Amino acid sequence: MTFTVVARYTVTDGHTDRLLELLRQVREETLKEPGCISYEPHRSADDESVFFIVERYQEAADFDHHFSTPHVKDIVLGQIVPLLSDRVVTKGLPIF
Repeated sequence: MTFTVVARYTVTDGHTDRLLELLRQVREETLKEPGCISYEPHRSADDESVFFIVERYQEAADFDHHFSTPHVKDIVLGQIVPLLSDRVVTKGLPIF
């Protein structure tokens, strides 16, 4: 059964270019992880300060591993989170 994560970020004014650069780096590293099926950042069509990342893993343990990697600790937690005014992470399992 696959495991899906949707992370919703609201970036503070003036930090969009930096966020995009950092998301590119995180995506590159995340796609190399065992169990990662996809890591797809998106920008809201309704609010250009809102971004969301749809992540798919083979199982929940793969996401747990993802969260322990150096690129998540350094880039996501250390550099991206300080650029945000809001961050919501939702974990999901398929219904069908």
